[in-house]
Amino acid sequence: MNRKYLVLGGTGYIGGKIASELFEQQKDVTVVGRRSVGALTKQGIKVINVDMTDEGSVEKVFLEKYDYVINAMGCVDHGLMISGKGYQVIEAHLLATLLIFKYLDTNALKKYLHIGSADEYPQSDRFLSESLREMPLSPYSFSKTSVAHFLQMLYLSEGVPTTIARVFLTYGPGQNVERFIPQIIKSAINGMKIETTYGEQIRDFCFIDDLVEGVLLALHSEKTNGHILNIASGKEVEIRSVVDYIARKFNGDVEFGARPYRENESMYQVADVLKMNELLGWKAKTPFEVGIDRTIEWCVKNEK
Repeated sequence: MNRKYLVLGGTGYIGGKIASELFEQQKDVTVVGRRSVGALTKQGIKVINVDMTDEGSVEKVFLEKYDYVINAMGCVDHGLMISGKGYQVIEAHLLATLLIFKYLDTNALKKYLHIGSADEYPQSDRFLSESLREMPLSPYSFSKTSVAHFLQMLYLSEGVPTTIARVFLTYGPGQNVERFIPQIIKSAINGMKIETTYGEQIRDFCFIDDLVEGVLLALHSEKTNGHILNIASGKEVEIRSVVDYIARKFNGDVEFGARPYRENESMYQVADVLKMNELLGWKAKTPFEVGIDRTIEWCVKNEK
């Protein structure tokens, strides 16, 4: 029997890469997203364009039964609640999830995997472990944390097989140019001065292929039911070194300190990846410089 997979947010970067990999593995994949992505439809993947905050649309999506659901959807916005888009962000993550479980047939469900965020964790100068109490500082991180708690409640109270995969900074070929690494590469390719903060932030960068591998491993394992898992590299990388590395490739001009740090910006955000390794024997494989070089190569070939 061919299992059915649903990738919510599959027209985004992470969701799209997950959907493509499942399709390559000859799985029966359906993608839900707000926009059309030609690359997915050309592959033969079924794409449904709907607003998952609309109850009627959600009900129609789940007229079909799915064995595996991956939720990579939502609005990535780190703004404030009242003066920003806070209500929209919470609606896109938390309220949409509540609607999903109103109509999803959990009796047919093998696993529901939710893509969470490193931003759920408190500010710290140590590796971030899944056992830490969350401390959201934005509507985005609040809604991600709320969804994680909701899914754990479903597992503990009703045995619904749920897993939360917390991702850190994902990068790789094909990522939206508005994201950090593609933005720096684009500026360098075009000979523009790269203006950034002092770059003292320490981050955990995970190459997209490694992330997809970790997510699918967690998706297909019963060992991960009810768990929050960091799917990340566990390696410390200073932002300044990333900018320097890319700029040197193009003899680019960099002005550090030209931009201020974000309010409440975390200066250290690196995953403790021991749990994922102990449960599933997984570790990210791609060295950072190898991943950056592959990303630069893609950006150069596809620069318009």
